[in-house]
Amino acid sequence: MANKTISVVLDAPITYNGEEIAKGEVIELPEKSAKSLIKEQTAREVRPADEDVVRQALDEKYSDLADLKKAAEAAGVEFAANATKAKVIDAIIEQGKVDAL
Repeated sequence: MANKTISVVLDAPITYNGEEIAKGEVIELPEKSAKSLIKEQTAREVRPADEDVVRQALDEKYSDLADLKKAAEAAGVEFAANATKAKVIDAIIEQGKVDAL
């Protein structure tokens, strides 16, 4: 049986396996590690429903693709120049930059 993992968004920077991970990043951790960070209030669990809410909010806030791309670039999000709105939103979420927008 595979070990269960949990996706979390960091509320503070951490060092994990020797790697510095910034506040706001969304990472997947083994269940035990994730629950420990959640208990310490260093991270919050990210549930699929949360991502749906974030996607909808970003879609509504940035009705124009050019505006979304400009805001994402300013926040340091990396994405392909020809990315669709959905792909830019995916990149924002995956790179943990939602709070920067």
